[in-house]
Amino acid sequence: MVFAAPPPPPAGIKLQVTGDKELLPGNTLCLNIVVENESDEATTITVTAGSQLQTYTGKVIASLASINQTVEVAGKQAGSVPFNVAADLYMKSVTLIEDELMMRVNVMVETKDKYEKINECLMIPFTYPPLIVEMPETAKIDEDFMCTFTFKNTLSIPLEKCELNVEGLGIFKLEKFEHGDISPGGIFRCKIVCAPKKAGEKKIVAELISKQIKGLSAERMITITK
Repeated sequence: MVFAAPPPPPAGIKLQVTGDKELLPGNTLCLNIVVENESDEATTITVTAGSQLQTYTGKVIASLASINQTVEVAGKQAGSVPFNVAADLYMKSVTLIEDELMMRVNVMVETKDKYEKINECLMIPFTYPPLIVEMPETAKIDEDFMCTFTFKNTLSIPLEKCELNVEGLGIFKLEKFEHGDISPGGIFRCKIVCAPKKAGEKKIVAELISKQIKGLSAERMITITK
């Protein structure tokens, strides 16, 4: 007995979200929602997207931009819908919350006949200009060495109430440097003279915080010898 092969599943749609993978505070998040129609016939597709500001533990801080748009995509073609989140929608919440935050974007596309539906979730972290630590790789007990910490604000917004916390584990205790505000293009630099008393591998850890920046840190290792 010969059985006929089952018919292939009907051609459907594909979803791809392109654009920013991380976000500098003060910038607009720019995404492009691309829907590909793999069938031979034109298809009407509903595109829905929403964004939220949340903590890394999943607590929602604020609901941001959203869209609901219908597009007609010709057979074997692709259609796209832009999705942007302006900075003024999220920056107020960023300055009020002490926790490190990220943006969550939920995208859903669905054919008009509801035969097909695709969901995609993007987690977009904030990124910051670097905090640079300059120091030697080796030093000797009871011989001073210099650590220099430099941060340049390359963002488009001023940073308010900036503070640098520095600790030399096994070398010196926590030091705090309050700088106030740093305007765009401004530089915050400070130096610490270290006098190691014990040999071994030591770590220098620095963290910069402000109302707009959360979780920016840098570290360097140094070998102390006799």
